[in-house]
Amino acid sequence: MASDFGKRVLGEVSEESLDELLHDLRSLRPPGAAAYNASNCRLGIQELDELLQVFMPSPPAPVSVFRPESPAYHGQDVGHGDDAGERNEVETESRSPTDPISALRVDEVNPVVEVSSFSSGAGKTQLLYYLTAVAILPAHYNGVQLGGRNAAIVFIDADGRFDADRLHAVAKGIIQRKLDAHLRSETAESGVESLLLSALHHVHVFRPQSSLSLLATLKYLDAYLLDLNCHFSSSRPLHAILLDSANAFFWQDKLRDEVARIEEIGRSSAEIEREREQNRSFQLGVLYAALVEELRRLQRRFGLGAGIRFQGPSLRPPLPAPWGIFPHLRLIVQRDGARPFPPKTTVQTASRNAPTCYEMVAKGRFSACINVWGSEGWSSKVVEGLQRRKGFSFHVDRSGVGLSTEQVD
Repeated sequence: MASDFGKRVLGEVSEESLDELLHDLRSLRPPGAAAYNASNCRLGIQELDELLQVFMPSPPAPVSVFRPESPAYHGQDVGHGDDAGERNEVETESRSPTDPISALRVDEVNPVVEVSSFSSGAGKTQLLYYLTAVAILPAHYNGVQLGGRNAAIVFIDADGRFDADRLHAVAKGIIQRKLDAHLRSETAESGVESLLLSALHHVHVFRPQSSLSLLATLKYLDAYLLDLNCHFSSSRPLHAILLDSANAFFWQDKLRDEVARIEEIGRSSAEIEREREQNRSFQLGVLYAALVEELRRLQRRFGLGAGIRFQGPSLRPPLPAPWGIFPHLRLIVQRDGARPFPPKTTVQTASRNAPTCYEMVAKGRFSACINVWGSEGWSSKVVEGLQRRKGFSFHVDRSGVGLSTEQVD
């Protein structure tokens, strides 16, 4: 009888992995139980970080580190003291983004966010500008919390349309809204401009002219970033690499791939295979796989995120593998326009309602939702999480970009 009871109890035992257990614990926590802390999150933007939590495990807990007895830990020359090799104390503490030990993260998964749309003018680049501004701005200014990351950004402008003036306006809009919320609107304009000028020095823009140029840029990037004589960002961590846009050179690559295939007509398969193994012939899939591998290598080395912009006519990834599985979070953005008039609407009715439609368009409202391509492979935890977090909205106008938790004048 005891054995039967034991079997029955054992049958009621269910197994869960650690990430499933932590996911359930987060779900049990009531909304607002803990304030959002941008410095402890991946991208520093609450709406994006909450969506990333659905698809990715949480950032690692505070790490245990050995603190040397020597004062070299506090900024002196490490390795030249008598006790430089001695480590005698174990402490558990959280590391800020600027702490050099944060660069030694090994198991952390670095996020990749894809932003796409079905048409141009949908707010993709504006969202990247907002992410850039949050990254380069400081955490505080004149006692007001700005929510910035005080970091550097690499912006790869493959489309050749990077607008520094617009980025300046977006960053200034963030500062102004924070100051207005704390009744600090009287802050001197010169101080804000000085802050913006200092922050914009940490945006590193590259403009490749082809996919091969983009690949060479990525391979050279770490050498550039580690050369302290090339830029002013040596004291800042690298927050993210933003690629605008990833499919900028796709059609010229497609043409080159077709030409390479035509040139292979009439040649032996052994010769063709030998040239491909030696990378002497152009292969579209190999090139785009190399781009992904370089981005992953940079992410591992610097512990950073990546933002990728696409434009395509469908939900399906526009680039060959492994781009389809590269992003952790895939967003589709679109402009929220006014509803079209019903088919039987008269001219008088349309004219009467036209000002309301114009007003809605002028507000510049945009929406970002999850790209559901490949959702049949999502786990039940992801599906459950997306029932609570389906997306977010944002506003775009001349004064800047504001997310759903902010207001744009």
